[in-house]
Amino acid sequence: MRFVSIPPNGASWSKQLIYSFDTELDEKSDVDVEIFNQTTHQLIARKRLYGVTRAEIDIAPILRSAVEMVVPRVESTAVLCSPMGIEVAVGIMGLMSAERRFCAAEVDIRHPQLMSYMPECQTLAYGEEILFSVIAPEGVQISIVEYTPTSKRTISLVPDSNLLFYDVVICTSMFRSDVERIELSVMSGTEQMAHFNFDLVPRLADGRRLVWRNRRGGLESYRFTKSLPIVTEVDVDAYNTTAGLMAKFRGSKERYRLCSALEYGEALMSLREIIYAPYIYDIRFDRLEDVTLATRRMEYSRCGELQSVALEIIGEWKGGER
Repeated sequence: MRFVSIPPNGASWSKQLIYSFDTELDEKSDVDVEIFNQTTHQLIARKRLYGVTRAEIDIAPILRSAVEMVVPRVESTAVLCSPMGIEVAVGIMGLMSAERRFCAAEVDIRHPQLMSYMPECQTLAYGEEILFSVIAPEGVQISIVEYTPTSKRTISLVPDSNLLFYDVVICTSMFRSDVERIELSVMSGTEQMAHFNFDLVPRLADGRRLVWRNRRGGLESYRFTKSLPIVTEVDVDAYNTTAGLMAKFRGSKERYRLCSALEYGEALMSLREIIYAPYIYDIRFDRLEDVTLATRRMEYSRCGELQSVALEIIGEWKGGER
């Protein structure tokens, strides 16, 4: 038994990932192909091929089904293993292939890189989360410097184990209430991958901040400054009783229109990927809530240039004050 060919590191599971093998037997036989997640040491899937001596199998559809591109639901600062990439080995007739790292999009995993769009300077509401994803072959170290009117303090974050694909969640509620600004540096080994400055302001009452994953698998977030109710639907159950017609209020749903501010260049190109995201969440009170979208729309100018991204969100009333 030998592997004839296997896909290269950094290949994308959105395309074919072909493993070819030769059993080196004279007669055809049934062969079990096992696919393992080498990070968790778990079996992803097992597939039987019938009556083969030489064959090939495309594991890309299996990985697309197995990898859930969800956003981490954590309410504290954490550096986590990201689902934007996975380390895989394939076993056939007792022989394991070399380990390969496959990604949501084809990338060069030999070099550290930021997988999210993050402006170098931005304003953030106190209590919100900073979310981004990185590829870091030599591990990741995060340095946070918080500034108050009279002092500064440095905080270091290091994951429990060295991985390659990381999701970073930083809750600004971990900082003291008098912190006005923070600096964030992201390192892989001795190389600085990114540096950011955040101005912290009181919690913003207007707008809604959504979180999703881009097509490379990196975390993205954006605050839509306006959340305008456009439709309200009310459900009422009616009953005929001996006392006459009785009506009971069952619930209501509202649609809200979110439209992006005037953005340009990379910021707008990053935002447009929310249209294709399978999972979208709303950050409310430091928690993620699932979002149901009625429509997703990109709006263009008369010249055919992308102007804004517009969403319609369905919100269900669950009782209490509106």
